[in-house]
Amino acid sequence: MMNNELSEACSEVLIILNNTSREDVKKIPDKFLKFLVENKSTEYIPNLVINPDINKVNLKPKSKALLGLIYKKYWCNSKEANEFDIILHNNQVREEEKKIQKYGIDVFSNTNSDNTIKFESSKQELSNIKEENYLKRIFNWLKSIFKNE
Repeated sequence: MMNNELSEACSEVLIILNNTSREDVKKIPDKFLKFLVENKSTEYIPNLVINPDINKVNLKPKSKALLGLIYKKYWCNSKEANEFDIILHNNQVREEEKKIQKYGIDVFSNTNSDNTIKFESSKQELSNIKEENYLKRIFNWLKSIFKNE
């Protein structure tokens, strides 16, 4: 069973593809189209106002991701694919910068020296702990039982 968001996204993508030229839809493999049809939501009815400018259509984020995948893999040439990759990379960098500003540290790197020092000191503390031999533990346990009696 697909998760709800993805099944709703499949429904939205199918509506977009129904309003796309047949030549473009024929470029998409039947196996992928079958995946969309089999996994679309049976309960969700997308309320999309189809607009020639796809950016003005109110799509869910997963629908946009699926359409991006279709565009990159089946509709664009190598030059357009490279430009698309650059756009995706720039978007990811922007999102990471927003997270850095929001949380105050770069959560994707180990540049915070305080964390490194704490990790190293806790590592040293753990190395000082010596584990007893299991036979010695059994012997000590037996000794404690006889001491209590």
